[in-house]
Amino acid sequence: DIWGTYGHFRKPYSTNSSLSYFFPTKPTIVGILAAIVGYQKDSYYDLIDIIKVSLIIRDKEKLRKDIFTVNYENTKESGREVFNSPVNVELLLNPKYTIFLYVDENLSKENEKLKNLYSFLLDNLKKHRSVYTASLGSAFCIANFKFFEEMDATHGKDKDIIINSIFPKKGNKIKIAKDNHIIIENMPYLLDNNRKPIEFIDFYADIKGNGLMLKEGSYYKVGNENVIFF
Repeated sequence: DIWGTYGHFRKPYSTNSSLSYFFPTKPTIVGILAAIVGYQKDSYYDLIDIIKVSLIIRDKEKLRKDIFTVNYENTKESGREVFNSPVNVELLLNPKYTIFLYVDENLSKENEKLKNLYSFLLDNLKKHRSVYTASLGSAFCIANFKFFEEMDATHGKDKDIIINSIFPKKGNKIKIAKDNHIIIENMPYLLDNNRKPIEFIDFYADIKGNGLMLKEGSYYKVGNENVIFF
């Protein structure tokens, strides 16, 4: 579980006002895990496509958005006069998520970097230790986290099954219930070595109800919840 007072997952196409997604992109999720382990920001991009993650939005009744004016300062150029730059930033209030990480055992045996990530991550989570400060998007959105447990993921394929996590729109048809508040977010999925998005994917999310009903498809049962890894 990971949560904070504020969150900001910037939409890359926003200009004058910095808008936020309701939940982190996959590169951001892997970046959070990498920060806890201690990987530098340019050293884990090759793992984004290999690692499979799933995310559930928690405490939906508390989650909302609001616009704040934030003053940014240029601290990178030493010896020059510093100018404040006020920017309108859309922040998430009270974001909380459960992140599931799935690593194929056979793949981790072949990929030493992936094996180390999982091993170090598990150890740091259990000890509530982070090499770099975990944040929910922007650096000022400091996050707290708590290890839940290692669990078995049982693969299933069914009709009219409630999915508790967010999941890709492509290949998944849903049935809309009365209590659903459905959004579709077009989000970066893969990055190149310069941190530029090279693939975008549409995601379904229910930001008010208890999940979305999948008409038919594959999923994993983890504990008492049904999730889709991506």
